Amino acid sequence: MNTLPNSDGLLILPRLRVQNANAISSPLTHGFPSMTAFLGLMWALARKLEPHDLPLAFDSVGVICHDFDEQVTEGGYVKAFRLT
Repeated sequence: MNTLPNSDGLLILPRLRVQNANAISSPLTHGFPSMTAFLGLMWALARKLEPHDLPLAFDSVGVICHDFDEQVTEGGYVKAFRLT
């Protein structure tokens, strides 16, 4: 079984609001951005902090979602993404 890495701290981004994220996680699923998108956010944040010589290392990422609204067309049984 895998274990979590030892961490000395926790970075919390309260009330983070994501808009117009890609909700197509794979060819078979949709409805919430993929975990690789959140890993990309962690990687990009680490890269932005490198030039500032901050002694931070991001080991893992966790996501808690309280609400999401998939942007789809309304009407009948068939719904389609609003890709504008």
